[in-house]
Amino acid sequence: MSQGQTQRAKIISCTPSFSVNSITDAKTHYVTRLGFNLDWEWQNGETGETVMQVSWDNLKLFLLESEPFNPGQRLNIYVSALAPLVEEWNRNQDKKLSIVVEPPYDLPTAYIQDADGNVLSVQEAQSDTQHSIQQTSVDTIVAQLTNLVSADQPLPSAGQIMNEFGVTAGVAHEALSRYLQSG
Repeated sequence: MSQGQTQRAKIISCTPSFSVNSITDAKTHYVTRLGFNLDWEWQNGETGETVMQVSWDNLKLFLLESEPFNPGQRLNIYVSALAPLVEEWNRNQDKKLSIVVEPPYDLPTAYIQDADGNVLSVQEAQSDTQHSIQQTSVDTIVAQLTNLVSADQPLPSAGQIMNEFGVTAGVAHEALSRYLQSG
């Protein structure tokens, strides 16, 4: 670093906050039903505002009961094995969760909504091998797009790329985006 420059700050961690209507109901949902750890709970004696932190492995959430009440937040979480986790969660609640596969990358996902409309979107993370295969597909498609355009052929749509190469919408759009940025 040269003289006069300051070192850029590094993000150490991030803890999202969900607004909840009832800290008691939130504790039941996150701790009892889903199995999060209750790290701490605090109530402001003057305002009555209550906040608690729950955690699971590397994920921490603040759950905040206060005014103004802003429900309906969404958090994307990536896990190593989704099916066993959904089975565990289904043992602890009446409303059963299911795993869905949605575009653009067709990753298995379970959506868990609390009583206040906050949503945990839990997805099974791609393995390094899966990610490598996906990136190789993108590279191959970009090379094919370059060849097509060099031969004065029209650029195909994402749908045509999906059909031709048998890839997900996410891979097709990523390849098109990378090709367009390179030109």
